[in-house]
Amino acid sequence: MTGFLIRGSVLVVLLGVWVLPAQAFAADVVSVDAEQAYEYAMAEDTFMLDVRTRAELQFVGAPDPLDFHVPFMEMVTPFEWNDSANIWRMEPNSDFVSDVDSALSEVQLGHDTRLIVICRSGSRSLEAARILQDVGYTDVIHVADGFEGDRDESGYRRVNGWLNADLPIQVQLPADRIYGGLETN
Repeated sequence: MTGFLIRGSVLVVLLGVWVLPAQAFAADVVSVDAEQAYEYAMAEDTFMLDVRTRAELQFVGAPDPLDFHVPFMEMVTPFEWNDSANIWRMEPNSDFVSDVDSALSEVQLGHDTRLIVICRSGSRSLEAARILQDVGYTDVIHVADGFEGDRDESGYRRVNGWLNADLPIQVQLPADRIYGGLETN
């Protein structure tokens, strides 16, 4: 029997079996702006998860409150420049889901906890939120404009986002909530 594949989030037929991509089974991720995320974060039953790299957290700061930091992507070492993306090359954190599970477990929270996921501009947090939803997290919110926000016409990130909304930030990071803790920072 002949199989064929249609790329994207369209139906795939292979060997006569109809298969839907994983995202088709998860509900759409709830997206909010930074100001709405802050309102959610102030609720007692919410867990704020920053998925930026360690360097981003160290040099730019973190949202306050910050419950935990688990990078979704990590910079490759030795450092390699990605010409097409115009950034240092990054790879997915292969332990992302288990690390999030562990962070929540440490504070006796589970897959039904409301998670607010934030990154620099909203791209990684959306993908991270989708993955968390796909593995069974039931209340995931992604910050669409991220921590630094979108670029303006000059290329600087000063349009929206947590920083540009003048929301509280932390520059002295709590080692017990940062990925790797004191072992790697």
